[in-house]
Amino acid sequence: MSKQRLAKLVLASLSLVFLVQANAAPVVSDELRILSLDGTLLNPTNKLFEQPNGEGPPNTLIASVPLPTALFPDGATRVIELTDAQGVSDWLQVVSLVDINGLNTLQFFLISDEETPLTHDPNTNVSIPEAGDANHPLNGEGFLDVTNDVFSGALANPIGAASPLFVLVKSDTDATVAEPESSLLLISCFAALWLLRRRKH
Repeated sequence: MSKQRLAKLVLASLSLVFLVQANAAPVVSDELRILSLDGTLLNPTNKLFEQPNGEGPPNTLIASVPLPTALFPDGATRVIELTDAQGVSDWLQVVSLVDINGLNTLQFFLISDEETPLTHDPNTNVSIPEAGDANHPLNGEGFLDVTNDVFSGALANPIGAASPLFVLVKSDTDATVAEPESSLLLISCFAALWLLRRRKH
């Protein structure tokens, strides 16, 4: 193969890498699972997505869960902050809403930073490393159990009973890893460049 053809192959491969990256499907970055006491998933929409290159504005996942009885006052709020080495990576805000009929609904808002750290919220009640700590070990699927953090303070159960739900969150599974196809193309490019350098010598 001539040097010219090899150089064209390298350029074509690099162009294909950039094309694949630009059109790559979004990948899961964060998850929120709200479970009943018997383990039933209550929020079917429970995943946040981001581009494989990690770029883009913050994403927000909203879930609404009605409670069988009115447990918490209208407007009671908890804010949980998840952190990484760069700062705040996610917020989980839980707000209690009570309608005129006394129906109590909990609104969950999970906000993910993509790659730009979020600004610290002065109303934060709890700050937890997204990789877990002694009080919040990651489970086998990489989730943090924040149930006790949600149902305390303003959302503490007034009758002292067990928390009405389980709340699990997984932060930033780091979608910035190259897609397998892109990795193979990059390897091919480097191999072609190596051959080109050998031919020059």
